[in-house]
Amino acid sequence: MGDDSSNGAYRALITGASPGGIGAAVTARLVEGALDRGLEPRITITATKLVDELDAFADSQRDRGARILVLTGDLQTTTFPVEVAEKAIEFAGGLDTLVSNAGNTYLGRLVDQTTIEEWDSVMNVHARAAWLLASTAYPALRASRGSFIATTSTSGISPHPGLGAYSPAKAALIRLVETLALEWGPVGIRANAVAPGPIVTPISRKSRPGVSDAEVREMLATRARVMPLRALGEPEDIAEAVAFLDSPAARFITGQNLAVDGGLSLTANLRVPMRHQLTVE
Repeated sequence: MGDDSSNGAYRALITGASPGGIGAAVTARLVEGALDRGLEPRITITATKLVDELDAFADSQRDRGARILVLTGDLQTTTFPVEVAEKAIEFAGGLDTLVSNAGNTYLGRLVDQTTIEEWDSVMNVHARAAWLLASTAYPALRASRGSFIATTSTSGISPHPGLGAYSPAKAALIRLVETLALEWGPVGIRANAVAPGPIVTPISRKSRPGVSDAEVREMLATRARVMPLRALGEPEDIAEAVAFLDSPAARFITGQNLAVDGGLSLTANLRVPMRHQLTVE
């Protein structure tokens, strides 16, 4: 969070805040944190399109005492990210926190199953939109000595084949955050990222054509079994990490990509046969 010299308000922008997902959980957690500090939350959230659930979520935060602006549009464009940042700053009278969370992906191998249009779409949503948001918000974040936080992925740390341009895009986003941390540090803006591992969201719970509900449940259970913590994450786990990185407790932390993945990113060597494999039961 930025300093408290903002007329008693906490001003944030969170992209990709569809209900049930990471962005909505982050929004709710940042609202809670602002209220706990006696600040009025002035929060702008974005989604691709307006649906009843998004309206209901915004109203639920207004009922808690937050002022909420909902913007919908396509972050693949060069205009919408700029428009979002400008309107968020105008709405709130400044900006303390920018959370670039929106994402997308297309399944398929990079070489022969990913089209140019799919590559551009994924790169634009994850990396270019974050850059445009950050660039537009820079003067406001500088004035508040605020915080930029991106949602990356463990797929940006360790390549995940079969997800098209997703891993390259998340890797680019990680390096963007690191560059911002170096360039913005002298003026007091911190830039960090949270890298989720497997997170259970409404989308991951849904069956797909040719895949039954029972098969989806078994797939999630199989994922959980390979996690060191033997469990999958929830959107609230990512929200807590974002809230920490945004808080005064993290005032000396910048340029970091915090893996919130139940230990999954540590498990590569577990797949390599050894003379012995020690576990604690």
